[in-house]
Amino acid sequence: MTTQELIRANNQRPVRRCYIKRKLATDGSYETEWLQINTIDGKSKVLKWGTVTLEIDAQEGRIGGFNISGVTMSFDNSEGLFNSELDPRSIWAKDSLYLNRKYTKLKIVCGYLDEDNVETGVTTVFEGVIDSVKTGDDQKASVKCLSYQSILKGYDISDLALTGTKTINQIVDLITNQTKITTFIPFVAAAADQNADITDSSLLEGTYWDVLTALAYKSASVPLLDGTIWTFTTREASASSVFDFIGKGTRGSSDIIKINQYDDGDSKVKVNWIVDGTNIQAQTTDPLLQKKYLDEPEIINLDDVDTTPQKQAIVDELLSQWENPKPILDFTTRFFINILKPTDKITISLSGQTVPVDTFLWGSFSWGDGSKWGKKIGSIIISATDGFMITRVSKDIDSYTFKIRCEKIPA
Repeated sequence: MTTQELIRANNQRPVRRCYIKRKLATDGSYETEWLQINTIDGKSKVLKWGTVTLEIDAQEGRIGGFNISGVTMSFDNSEGLFNSELDPRSIWAKDSLYLNRKYTKLKIVCGYLDEDNVETGVTTVFEGVIDSVKTGDDQKASVKCLSYQSILKGYDISDLALTGTKTINQIVDLITNQTKITTFIPFVAAAADQNADITDSSLLEGTYWDVLTALAYKSASVPLLDGTIWTFTTREASASSVFDFIGKGTRGSSDIIKINQYDDGDSKVKVNWIVDGTNIQAQTTDPLLQKKYLDEPEIINLDDVDTTPQKQAIVDELLSQWENPKPILDFTTRFFINILKPTDKITISLSGQTVPVDTFLWGSFSWGDGSKWGKKIGSIIISATDGFMITRVSKDIDSYTFKIRCEKIPA
């Protein structure tokens, strides 16, 4: 069976494993091989796997809120294996080879077993560093892990000593193409939607992550870190659908466990973009949208962008992305490992429930036998022809489910 067939199967057999790489006491580098810790000496150690969330719209009503969550796991610590390196029982205490637990790399891999016990689709769903380990007399160790976003939050942009005019892509690449970053996140060249010139790069302030998110906002782009896969690119859905969801009322087994929320998506509509302190503006020409939303302009500071044409191009692009409402759907589905991520295009066929349930079929009734015409009911009806772009994925590794938040792609 293929991975997608196993995801859709009624009888699922999850594969879950957890590994660490410790820091060597000699030079602070990481050991070469990953050490599996979900099972140690034949004993299962994980009590709780946790949930990992990736999102490109982290705050309701705000444009440009990006986030990659960490994960908190719980382990059986009855043998002291997760104690500090000062405890000889600890997996960090072996022959004084390793440093303390903080900044130890940790990754979680997931997949499925098929009917022949062959692992399928096994891949890394989270990779980050341990931030803290807390233990107690309940014989448990709570291990808090941060995504590699935390590495980008750990350095100030001033340490690059940037000078002069640089493009947004150049600045992003200077941040991400350093050994202290590529040790955790392999380098991928930036491809901003609006690759404007930043007049004086020495004036940039904040952490690497602060600068990356600010530049993403100003370039109508998104920064996305999925495990160790980094992209800085346009906020645009994939060209073709990655998965076609079947919901209630359609033929076949439903992929959607629960619809959590649906709204019309107007909280982020911005039809009037104004560059702060200038007469540069981008405004919708749709009279109906003007009546609905014109009283709520979005003012953007582009003082560090080099030219007027570049500033105009930025607000024109932002207007094109945000002038129309994008209905938002939040639903729970099966565990898609790494098949689905933010910016992926999906389709959803949701036609509602047919009532009466025993509605007749053509040729199966005779007049006067009490058969009734059926009709579709339900507040949410979605056509399979409508495309949606994923903006958030929450991977619940314990329940082996995904929560997906997606927005309708304008026709």
